[in-house]
Amino acid sequence: MTSPSSLSTFDPVLVDPERLRLVLQESGWRIAGQRANIYVRLLPPEEDKQSILVPLDRQAPEYIDVMRAALVQIGQFITRESLMSNVSARLITDPADSFEFRAESPMTSGLISWTHGERLIRSSRRILTAGAKTRMEHLKYFGNRFGRFANR
Repeated sequence: MTSPSSLSTFDPVLVDPERLRLVLQESGWRIAGQRANIYVRLLPPEEDKQSILVPLDRQAPEYIDVMRAALVQIGQFITRESLMSNVSARLITDPADSFEFRAESPMTSGLISWTHGERLIRSSRRILTAGAKTRMEHLKYFGNRFGRFANR
């Protein structure tokens, strides 16, 4: 068993509020009310429980405090080990979602040859195309499947 406050150990800045909303809805939580791009009020699967306010506007001055309070409240409902690991793995905004491309070159710092630049652009485009294809469906091999979507 995890402690009831285990979600409260997350840094509220790193928690993506849209992911939190989606994860909770997939776990059986229902929307009780909302204001577009400001907040969403969710009800847990048990009828007799109190609703939880999840802030959506990261620019709001009270965002961190409200998100921290929401994580503490949600942690009181999520106590099973498997559910906790499923939820926690999907909440954090992963900085590994960004790419940084660079080419090793004997030229002056910040410069690369034209052919190295073209090769870097081609490989970057392939990586981004593969990422776009996985957005549609997770497969071991795509071939030309979802090619039009990915190229857009």
